[in-house]
Amino acid sequence: MSACNYAARIAYAQLATDHVTSFTAALPRSAPIFWVTLIRDTYTLPYDTAADLDLFKLQQWARAELRGASFVGMVEAALYTNADAVRTNWKRAISWHLHLLVWGISKQRMTEIRDSLNRRCRTLIPGVAAAHFRPVRPEKVEGQVLYMLKAPVNEYRIIAETRGVADPAPGEPLREFTGKFASKKYQLGPGDLVRMANMLAGKRLDRLAFAAGDGRAVLSALNCAARATERAFAAQERDRAASQRSMARAQQRRRR
Repeated sequence: MSACNYAARIAYAQLATDHVTSFTAALPRSAPIFWVTLIRDTYTLPYDTAADLDLFKLQQWARAELRGASFVGMVEAALYTNADAVRTNWKRAISWHLHLLVWGISKQRMTEIRDSLNRRCRTLIPGVAAAHFRPVRPEKVEGQVLYMLKAPVNEYRIIAETRGVADPAPGEPLREFTGKFASKKYQLGPGDLVRMANMLAGKRLDRLAFAAGDGRAVLSALNCAARATERAFAAQERDRAASQRSMARAQQRRRR
């Protein structure tokens, strides 16, 4: 269940897709399901201090904002490698953010929540909205669960948007800053892969995942199955280690 173990993530994702899709497939076809992303600058910190953030507070924030809805969600860490483009004295930064599958509320209510969040909350990058959502068809839920549970594979860089200057004076630049920023992602290099593994060391998938409303029962069943799998794997490892020790002792006796 370690969040920095790729094999654990794959096993957890397999169980998660089974549990979540089974539940959402049983919902009435008229009941909307939303894919929601929530980001807030409060939960974006320099890399050196980001691992110490109390992620339960981030989860509680989402529960408060989505009060009355049901959901299953996951905490994710995004690495920005040039945060000094917008924050003085920052270099690498971690944006702890949330992906959620939400149901049990109307599209109108989801729109109101999104708009309220975007009025009140800011993100690391000026102009980037704190809340996004879109409807998800039941047959697309599995793909969103897999995306939610992916391991960190990308870094993000903040890009200052520019535009051409119509008639620059001699010696003036041909392009000027528009006042807007964008974010582009690139594959993580070896060094930053190690940094992200260190960031997630000690964190468990069943603690990064969280839920509300009817999603609590779904997540509880998922985590129960995942912990059973974890115990079975640990028992297999103990049996394998005991067998290896037994074989080693037998070889030593034969040498004598």
